[in-house]
Amino acid sequence: QPDANDTRSPIERFRKHRALTVTDLVTPAWCELQYWYSLTKYGKIKRTPAMKQGSKIHKQIEEETQIEVPVSTTTKEDRFGVNLWNMIQGLRALRATGLTRELSVYGIVDGDVVVGKIDAVSYTCPDEKFEAEMLEMQERAKNGGSKLKKETLPADQRTMTDFFRGQAAWSGTPAPRRPARTIYLSDVKTRGSRTVPSGKMLKSTQMQLMLYRRFLNELAANEVEAHRIFDLYNLDAHANFSDDFLASMAKLHPGFSPPPSQSGFAALEVDDANDEMLPSTSQNASEHDPLDEILSHNTLSSLWSHMIAELRLTIPVSPTSSCISPLLTAEFRSAATGSLIGRRSFAYDAEVLAEYVKSEMAWWRGEREAQGVQDIEEAGYKCRICKFADICTWRMELAEKHGQKGKLRRSTIMDTAATAQSQGSPVAKSGQS
Repeated sequence: QPDANDTRSPIERFRKHRALTVTDLVTPAWCELQYWYSLTKYGKIKRTPAMKQGSKIHKQIEEETQIEVPVSTTTKEDRFGVNLWNMIQGLRALRATGLTRELSVYGIVDGDVVVGKIDAVSYTCPDEKFEAEMLEMQERAKNGGSKLKKETLPADQRTMTDFFRGQAAWSGTPAPRRPARTIYLSDVKTRGSRTVPSGKMLKSTQMQLMLYRRFLNELAANEVEAHRIFDLYNLDAHANFSDDFLASMAKLHPGFSPPPSQSGFAALEVDDANDEMLPSTSQNASEHDPLDEILSHNTLSSLWSHMIAELRLTIPVSPTSSCISPLLTAEFRSAATGSLIGRRSFAYDAEVLAEYVKSEMAWWRGEREAQGVQDIEEAGYKCRICKFADICTWRMELAEKHGQKGKLRRSTIMDTAATAQSQGSPVAKSGQS
């Protein structure tokens, strides 16, 4: 149970010896104050039945294309090595089949390690119409034939002008057409309703996918300092893997070049801890004998370099270009059945992402207080379903400010507020509670 009198910053209190996750950075986009209340009450986000059902659907999707094989691990280095092995084989699966799922990524934000898992990486464009619009505008920009105009797009999509404002981070010089092997990132979300969210309700998903793209691109460019990750988890990058690990790897079926799976490595701290195994072609299997390969890369330092080499082979990048498309897609599925409800696509915007991450890191470092929902209409929906509504001082102040107490408050809010005040209810801040 977190100490209510602890005045340290959120990152000192809750992530001092752990990596931040992409979830840590994007969940506050819904409501920072709700996330703060969750951390101070539970130390983490408490999993709801809906979240557990969502994980079940994710697992079902994974199992459509994957097989898991257990691997024995003895040391921390073994367990982290499994994750790097999974990444390597996931990249090979992408090259061989055009699709890989649950691909881990690592990034460094203001000196702090951030980890996550991309739901799907593929060579198939999920929204050809939107991509065609982007490519057309690229051609116009290159030729200078016409000014970029504000396109009429759904509220949840970045406009073409917005796209080009952040385009510098994708490819310094616009290309008239996409690379032959363009890579697309997507994320699966489950919903209880049959509607697809739009507008501000998509912000956290947009930031999530933008972070995935940024981290994957930086990994492929070998811009992520591995020693920061090893130091955080207290790993010896030059220690040999254990004999048990090597023996377990040797038992992998020769017809596969698979990423092994293991459980219980809490230090990975990814959004979804399911590891994967995907079959490769017989040619690839013969080229990558599991035991020979692991013996050739028998330390984390060597295996990390091997993983970077696989990334560069799969995702060629240069200072002016990347084969990772700026087109990012959220796929919404029924929480009950897993059936597809719909998709939302939008363009990567480096400036929007940088501004958002800067603001969130300021909160994590205790440089500013957590904030509630700013917009009164947005608050009317979010506050209504928030389990912390009755103790939220931000909500009470927002209701007073806009004179719409009936819209934001439950029938018992006045009694609850009076009780909270009489008991000295604290004002939630990022550095104190």
